[in-house]
Amino acid sequence: MKPSEILEKVEALLSSKVKLEQTSLDNGTVIEAESFEAGQSVFVVTDDERIPLPVGEYTLESGAVLVVEEEGVIASMGESEEEEEMEDEVKEEFATLSQVNELKEIIAKLEAVISEKFPQEEQLTEEAPEEEVKVEASEQRELEDALAEPAAKPLKHNPEGEQTVKVQRLSRNRPRTTMDNVLSRISKINK
Repeated sequence: MKPSEILEKVEALLSSKVKLEQTSLDNGTVIEAESFEAGQSVFVVTDDERIPLPVGEYTLESGAVLVVEEEGVIASMGESEEEEEMEDEVKEEFATLSQVNELKEIIAKLEAVISEKFPQEEQLTEEAPEEEVKVEASEQRELEDALAEPAAKPLKHNPEGEQTVKVQRLSRNRPRTTMDNVLSRISKINK
């Protein structure tokens, strides 16, 4: 084989770069692999290098669970247990048409029993809305009356009124304040 042929083969191998997929874990760590399938190598991407992903279970941002049993090799990929449980719960929440019809019959029977035992409550509930309307109307009149009155007496400006001003006396006989003590110390320091 000629050296030029060997060089061409090496260039062909170097030019066919492997494209790696990247994704993030739920904590924001970026990982990459050729493809996220069982048996593929997986690495943690840092600024300087790629480190094989340690053994453990990792949750991706998408919610899928990545299991690594051998350092740097994906053992399995799948949905998280929580998602599987939620899917099972959702499936359990749906009722069949026959169950819905049974519930409707039970509710109808209960309503009949309640109306037989408590006939007066129906009359009270029918009269209650009328009383509420009367109460609301009287409350509305009270509110209108209250709004018609001024909230407070209007203020009048009186520029000629008496004004009191406190004047501090500067004498030696007055009691010393904290401010006096501070100022005296400052004046001693400045001398």
